[in-house]
Amino acid sequence: SLFVRMGVRKVRLTGGEPTVRHGFETLVGSLAGLPDLTSLFMTTNGLRLAEFASQLKDSGLKGVNISLDTLKEDRFEQITRRPGLDKVRKGIEAAMLSGLETKINVVVLPGQNDDEVLDFVALARDLPLEVRFIEFMPFLQNKWSRGQVITSRQIRDLIMLQHPLQPLTGSQDDVSRRWACPGWKGSVGFISSVTESFCEGCSRVRLTADGQFKTCLFLPSCLDLKALLRTGATDDDL
Repeated sequence: SLFVRMGVRKVRLTGGEPTVRHGFETLVGSLAGLPDLTSLFMTTNGLRLAEFASQLKDSGLKGVNISLDTLKEDRFEQITRRPGLDKVRKGIEAAMLSGLETKINVVVLPGQNDDEVLDFVALARDLPLEVRFIEFMPFLQNKWSRGQVITSRQIRDLIMLQHPLQPLTGSQDDVSRRWACPGWKGSVGFISSVTESFCEGCSRVRLTADGQFKTCLFLPSCLDLKALLRTGATDDDL
């Protein structure tokens, strides 16, 4: 409520996986009820989305970002170490049917899923959703190397061999650059966090599950808000 009072208008629940938190649907309703909050999204693996999509929409959730790196069952099990691609597909369908704005996040890696780019594009052509291709980003302990980055330009060039993409207009703080073809039901987006940094236009902050305030995903926490709350800090102190 303090963030919203200070001008924040968009909130996204991420994880880990938000849907495994006990009472997450109640949290969605509480956040959606904050005055002046205009956009509430959630990032999810989609495994429980079919069960909760309609309820989340009714609670005030505007949309979901579904993390999905393959459309092949055997690869899905290899990447996630569990079966469930069919559940995710049903979750995507349920999200769209319930009226949730639906986006699919795909991290493209060489030799792992780069042969599925056009299969994901077909989803954007046939369904009212956005497929977002994300460059592989360096995080602690993810064994990142430059050679693992398939750039947004490379992916876009590949797609344009089959589809004459045209850029779509967006807002200044969008991290995804959206493209589509005439007659498509959806669109494709490109998040070029490695080759085309958008740090200059970034207006995002993060609040971790244990109350740490972060000004950047890649930087350490700069303030422990939970500790302040538990030692009796007032709203003005915070």
